[in-house]
Amino acid sequence: MVYTFIVIINKKAMKILSYVLVILVTVGSVIYYGCDDAGIIPTPHPSGNITLKPSNLKPLNQGVDGWYHLWIALDTASQREWFSAGAFNISSGGTLVDLSGAPTTLRFTGDTNRLTQSAHALITIEKDIVFAPGSLRLISGPLSIASDSIYGSMKMSGLEAFDSMGVRLIGDDNNCPTTSPNNYATGYYILQSPTTSNADCLKGLWFSDISGNSGFTPGLNVPIALGWTYEAWVVQNSTQTFHSLGRFTSFNQADSDGPGSCPGASPVDPFNSVPGQEYAAGCSNNSNLNNGDYGVFITIEPINESGTSLNSPFPVKLFSREVIQSSLNCGVLDWYFRSLSKDCLMPYALVKIAH
Repeated sequence: MVYTFIVIINKKAMKILSYVLVILVTVGSVIYYGCDDAGIIPTPHPSGNITLKPSNLKPLNQGVDGWYHLWIALDTASQREWFSAGAFNISSGGTLVDLSGAPTTLRFTGDTNRLTQSAHALITIEKDIVFAPGSLRLISGPLSIASDSIYGSMKMSGLEAFDSMGVRLIGDDNNCPTTSPNNYATGYYILQSPTTSNADCLKGLWFSDISGNSGFTPGLNVPIALGWTYEAWVVQNSTQTFHSLGRFTSFNQADSDGPGSCPGASPVDPFNSVPGQEYAAGCSNNSNLNNGDYGVFITIEPINESGTSLNSPFPVKLFSREVIQSSLNCGVLDWYFRSLSKDCLMPYALVKIAH
């Protein structure tokens, strides 16, 4: 027996069915064309998600030095507003971690609909929960807007960081880490002990020539308002023992402790107008600084440091001579004391924000 079924669909039902078919085709197209070549739907990047790629940012001892904080500035009608993008640290492997040491990602905390007003990125050093950037501004840079993101690079020469002093320090054409810069800052030092009439000249170090004249690139003075100061250090490489040579904001003035705690009896003129110290290896040792075991470097340090943080170098080195050469005799200039920018070792970061 043959049965014949006749389905009658009225005009209203046909119209609804056509709408359903259109929706199904559209959804199917979105899913198909949204997949990659392997048929896998790509991971979405919600507005406000941040990709940060740091170079030469060192791990911070959070209880001593604090931590890093990324900020994004939005500019409207000549008014700048800063928004947090998160606190973070750097692992021993160079990756971003949160303040408990777990891998982390950063996110813009402001109104993501305003991301097209993004103007500047900044990384500061903080020691507390804050809602605006503090004075310890390390690297910064302007942001550009693309069709799908905001991006830029941050350097010490950024306007919101060290500005013109940073330009002199790292060179105004610094494109690290991809190319080496030119016009990086240079200086020199000598082994000399003017307070002993140079009787122990291999046991003192001064950032000058034998007449007490500084040879550092001009324009490196640190404005007090920045919240930073220089500090010079001698390191005994075999033991990683650090000895401070004093703090200073200018290479043309005495440092915070003059010739040190155990100089000789002779006056130090003209060396009282440059940073340096006698018996820099430590008064108990009095080792010759050119014995192959010592190096010298200069860091940038928070000006308001106290307690245990005063006893160790801040992780940002600016100048370095890893080993004082055995051929460096009394009063001879070491011309190879230069900004770490020469070797692309200054703090630097790339940032990208989805919008």
